[in-house]
Amino acid sequence: MELALQIRRLRNERNLSQDDLAQRIYVSRQTVSNWERDKTYPDVHSLLLLSELFDTTVDELIKGDIMTMEDMLENKEAYRRMTTLMSVAVIFALGGVALLALGLYRLGWGTVPSYIIFALMGGISFTLMHQVELIKRKHDLVTYREILAFSKGEPIDRSGPGASFTRLHPLAIRVIYAVVSTIVGVAVALLLILLLR
Repeated sequence: MELALQIRRLRNERNLSQDDLAQRIYVSRQTVSNWERDKTYPDVHSLLLLSELFDTTVDELIKGDIMTMEDMLENKEAYRRMTTLMSVAVIFALGGVALLALGLYRLGWGTVPSYIIFALMGGISFTLMHQVELIKRKHDLVTYREILAFSKGEPIDRSGPGASFTRLHPLAIRVIYAVVSTIVGVAVALLLILLLR
């Protein structure tokens, strides 16, 4: 994060070694090294000593980190929302298929009520997945690798393997997803029908 770069820059500007800095703020050289490599974060007491030594405020030392942390929290919240919506959408989709099969072959609901329930469950699932797509579009997420980096607060590499095809042919990807989803849905429905007969 930014603080690691700030500490290194300010230390170098004052021609201090990591040992010199560690002695002046009463920590070990390894602690300073960990701060500068962004492995650990200084405690409040150390931040105060650093700001005094570097003649700056704590706010100025950690300003970039606060914005980075806010972005990370926003990303984690958006990712949590996406995964929740996807999980509920899958439950509704599978529930719709199961209720269709049960309604037709076990519960005797008849064709029309069974299809109405199936359509309602599918519609709810579709609406939830549309919400997921809106979140992905808002944050310009296309590939699974991008979504994973986004969830961890890491920089997103939009030039990775598969990204160019996915970005250049979004309609083809949607068609592939639709075909695969349809095949899986039909297979699950047929399996349920065979099991319930």
